Amino acid sequence: MQISNLALQKLLYFTHGLFLQRTGEPLVSGYFEAWRYGPVHPGSYAAFKKYGAGIICGRASKINPLTEQETQLPAVRDKNVLAVTGQIIATLGHMTAGQLVDLSHVAGSPWAAVVECGEATANFGLRIPNELIREKFNQHKMQIGHAPRLSEIADDEPFNP
Repeated sequence: MQISNLALQKLLYFTHGLFLQRTGEPLVSGYFEAWRYGPVHPGSYAAFKKYGAGIICGRASKINPLTEQETQLPAVRDKNVLAVTGQIIATLGHMTAGQLVDLSHVAGSPWAAVVECGEATANFGLRIPNELIREKFNQHKMQIGHAPRLSEIADDEPFNP
């Protein structure tokens, strides 16, 4: 499966949301932020930023801040994580990055709720709390199949906050 950072961010967000609903636990450490094109996990965004708007062609790695040594992250082996990830890929993996952005922006979604609260300051980059994702995640399920708004976004469009 070929994927851009923009699409990866949305698929990671949807996987995180479904995992939160099923287990009550977060899938990823850290947090998601409300960026212009939807929810973004800043740590994973940074890990793949070097690919720009192109296809990601390498695995995520981590850098030891003391030694500056880079090592690849291990493969996921948790059966619950693999099951939820597989379900999201089977359900949403065929969608374009623009369609995934549209789905993340639906009315009542966690991203929309955070953006609406922050509209007075018009700042993107606001954190989307896990509790809000868990509470409002079902809004995405009700919106699948509606006409997309931003689907014209090309998969190779630069992905910036």
